[in-house]
Amino acid sequence: MAPGTLEIVDDGNALQRRRQDVLQRRKMQEDALGKLCTRWVAREKQIQELIGLLGTGCEPAPSLLICGGGSTGKTSIVKDLLETVGARYAYVSCLESATPRQVFHAVLTQLKQNKRRKSTGYMADVKCDRLADFLPALSATISASSEETVFVVLDDAEKLRKPRGCNMPGTESILPIFLRLPELCRRKMSVILISKLGWNSFHSSHMAEVEPILVFFPSYSQDEISQILCQHPGVEDVKLYKSFLGQVLPSLTRMCGDLRDIGFLTGVLYQKYVEPIQEGICSASERRVLWQFFAGTFRAATQAYQAGDDIWTAIQHASEESQDTCTRTKHHTSLELELPFDSKILLLASFVASRNPASLDARMFENKRTTKRRRSALESDRQVAAAQEARLKSPGPFHFERLVTIFNCLLDVVDEKHFVARSDRSLSASLFQQLNTLVGLRLLSRVSPEPLESARYRCNLDEKMAEKISRNVQIPLHSFLRYA
Repeated sequence: MAPGTLEIVDDGNALQRRRQDVLQRRKMQEDALGKLCTRWVAREKQIQELIGLLGTGCEPAPSLLICGGGSTGKTSIVKDLLETVGARYAYVSCLESATPRQVFHAVLTQLKQNKRRKSTGYMADVKCDRLADFLPALSATISASSEETVFVVLDDAEKLRKPRGCNMPGTESILPIFLRLPELCRRKMSVILISKLGWNSFHSSHMAEVEPILVFFPSYSQDEISQILCQHPGVEDVKLYKSFLGQVLPSLTRMCGDLRDIGFLTGVLYQKYVEPIQEGICSASERRVLWQFFAGTFRAATQAYQAGDDIWTAIQHASEESQDTCTRTKHHTSLELELPFDSKILLLASFVASRNPASLDARMFENKRTTKRRRSALESDRQVAAAQEARLKSPGPFHFERLVTIFNCLLDVVDEKHFVARSDRSLSASLFQQLNTLVGLRLLSRVSPEPLESARYRCNLDEKMAEKISRNVQIPLHSFLRYA
């Protein structure tokens, strides 16, 4: 065969090998993306960006700055990605290795995979005190002909910054040197900085020419935190657990932004939340009863967390008091007619709407933070006379829209009292169904033939029964009645 023909065959084989390598690397990236997205919820975008930048450890990779708040998955995802693709890397926590000597030693020890032995008195085999010794040692550790990229991960990299206003010798930052390691060592390397700060906090005259690529990890939203916590392996009733998270997460996310603290608090509180179910006091569908048992415990736990006190002790005391209070309430305020909780609130709203003039609604349900005017003796007498006159008259009719407005205001009072944040105030089929049920029980009367949303109703509840319902749901009914 002619020499020219051999060269053409060799070039064709080399091109085919390159294509096979490209296809294999692409398949490795897809496999790594699928595995990582399954393990890390709500981080698909960041994982895809990192895989696109770092590849599979065989192609050249740029230096990166991964920044974001605490407990956003930066360190865990980077280490998991490098482990998944089988890359060679050294991980250094700058909180534990705060001096250049400790950083040099940690990088060389991990890349050489040295272990401390008893024969040497558990002394470190790698000794490197100066930058002039570190660069040749690092070059000798990495083969010049190696095709795989070696990664150096510096976690909490802001600890290696040069102190502000300090110009003393020996205080220079080693970060510019690390970002230029591929150039200085002439090896296939990539440096990954992980920090809570952005690049502007690192920027200096020495780092102006070596700016890394920025990858930002945003804080988890409330829905994303709920998805992460729902992966808890010890949860049996996922529907109940999601309902529990919907009640406690709005308050917890405002109180603390650390996912680890939120996970700890929800794990402890959920055990107390399901205790009434385990003891047979109520069922999982009675969410309001569950919250009445749990509200005091939740309030005590959040107050103890903010004050830095022992959470377990606060929860124990609060749960005992809550159980005693709810037991007494159940015996002394039981109703002859058992209704759902929202139906009781709807009845009270209709009672208020039928007794109060519509012109007083704005004054009654205005913002509680406004300063209340002290009632004069003449006004108090007028209220007593108006109440006596109202008892002689029949209850007045009211529109459906007004009933819904007062219903939501009373729910706000209940939620504020029990330390709950309800996000949904939209009309639902359940509300219409409960309204029709109350009409069927003759507790409400429909006095107009208009469609449901513009109909008018009248409350048939007497004052004694209304007070009994108000005590049962723990709403001060007298505070919402103004007869004139």
